[in-house]
This record gives sequence, structure tokens and C-alpha cells, in this order.
Amino acid sequence: IVEQYKLQSFVESTSQIYKLTREFKYGQMTTYQWDIALPSISMQNDSVNLWDISLQMAFQFFGVYFRKSEIPLWLTQYGRQYGDRNYFESVGEYIDHIPVLLHKEEMLSYHAVIKKQLSVAANHHLNFFNLIFNEEMEPMYPQASSMLKKGLGQLPIVFNYLGEMQEASKMLSTLNRSTTLVDGEEVIFFEAAHTGAVLQIFLRLPYEEKHEDIYRILQAANDKIISDLAIRQ
Repeated sequence: IVEQYKLQSFVESTSQIYKLTREFKYGQMTTYQWDIALPSISMQNDSVNLWDISLQMAFQFFGVYFRKSEIPLWLTQYGRQYGDRNYFESVGEYIDHIPVLLHKEEMLSYHAVIKKQLSVAANHHLNFFNLIFNEEMEPMYPQASSMLKKGLGQLPIVFNYLGEMQEASKMLSTLNRSTTLVDGEEVIFFEAAHTGAVLQIFLRLPYEEKHEDIYRILQAANDKIISDLAIRQ
């Protein structure tokens, strides 16, 4: 688990980001919504993956914001299939957060990289939150459990792709406005959904940040993605 998910590098990157934000003004949450109007021709192209575009937006935003070439994300996974069994009527531990370390050199397509990570988790019946919070699992995976706990306790960045929604703007605006995930730990949330050809990003920071700075970074990321999509056509 440690090698497959690059947990050592994941935790190191998380710790670096955590240290960068210690002097920020916590206590006043910052929220920001961004809409990307995708060209209609792009939406008809099978090579266009909105989940991948959302991940690219997340990487480009946090890469510039934190000035890093590696970004550690906790990918929200609504898993219902493990191995050859499915649990579509189940809740609880089948909702997981998978640690993924995004690299600049993989930016053209994160889909293949993350799909492999998800497949490994499914095939080996891995649930990362179970490794963190289930005391019976800790002795079985002591190193992975320790690293995951440390990563989760140092301002984790949670990426949640919600897919297509009829009223994405309304849904995103009514999501849980907390910036804590578990045990009161502060979290950064980067969530995405789309309605037709509009991809909507909803960002939540557990501290005060200037909206103009967020706007500047997201606008640059937006322009790059639209340009890249035009080149692919």
C-alpha cells in the first residue's frame, strides 16, 4: 500500500502544504464558485472526460496556489463494487477517500493514473478510512495506517466529483458548508459537478483568502484548459 499509493511522498507533500498555511487566518471560511463554459463541440468528443478536466483544474489551481509540482488529494470514492461483489444498497465504509498524488508530468490525463489506483483498491478490498479508524486494521497495516492518519490530520485536500446534475449551481451551493471532515480536523474541499456544457467548481478553504487571488488563478487554469481542448479538436 505504501509503495502503490506513494504514501511517503503523499504525506511529505501534505506536511509542506500544512506548514505553508499555519500563519493563515483560520476561523473565517472562504468559499468560491467558478463556472467553466465548455465548447459544445468538446462535449461531443469522446476523448473529453469531465472528471479529468476537474482534476486538471484542481491540480493547476493548487499547484500555483501552493507553488508545488506535486499535489496530494483525497479522492472521494462512492465505491459500491469490491472484487466480484457489489454493494449498491450499502452505505458507511463503502464511501471512502483515496490518497492520490498528482504530478505535473501526468497533467495531460490523470484519468488513466487514478483509474489504476481505484482498481487496485477495489481488487484488494481496500478502504482507506477503515485503515485509519478501525483499530483492528492498524496492527495489520501499521506503516500505512500511521502515514494515512498523519496525512489526514494535516489540512487534507478533498476532491469530490459529483457528476452530472440538473441544477448543479443549486446543489453545490447547498452542500455541507463545513470545512471539517472527521474529528474536527480542518479540510480544503474542491468539488465539481456539471450541467450540460457547464462545469462548476466549488472551493472551500478553512481560512480567509482574497477572492481576487482565487479568481486570478482559476482564470488562468480555465484559459489553459479551454486552449488545450481546442487543440484536441
